[in-house]
Amino acid sequence: MTITTVLDGAGLLAWARPIPPRPVVTLMELIRRRGAGRVIVPSVVVVEALRSGRHSGDVEATLRRVRVETSLSLDDARRAAGLRGDLTVSAADAVVAETVVRHHADVVVTSDPDDLGALFGRAGISPHIIVVGTGAW
Repeated sequence: MTITTVLDGAGLLAWARPIPPRPVVTLMELIRRRGAGRVIVPSVVVVEALRSGRHSGDVEATLRRVRVETSLSLDDARRAAGLRGDLTVSAADAVVAETVVRHHADVVVTSDPDDLGALFGRAGISPHIIVVGTGAW
């Protein structure tokens, strides 16, 4: 069974660490053992993760090993906007949530479980959320 994982900005940074946080390592090991996994990163997440320029080499290496969604169709954008509605969440979080919904993702790695949880509630889904810190390494 393939495990589909979506990363937000903090999730991408955590995945790119030379030594990722324990929950991310556990997920990586589970994917390796099953021999099947997809890791999806919406392109807006790349903007978040590379904004400081720090650790860009580690992030760039990670981006070569995952699927980066480089376009957001108008229909996908409308679905993300519909999930966002009047919630005070970022457009990037709405795109991450829409990506999770569209790909029927099993797992999301984020530092923002409350905002994504609210979006998932609106979508009627409950993927496994792995929470990572936002601190620098």
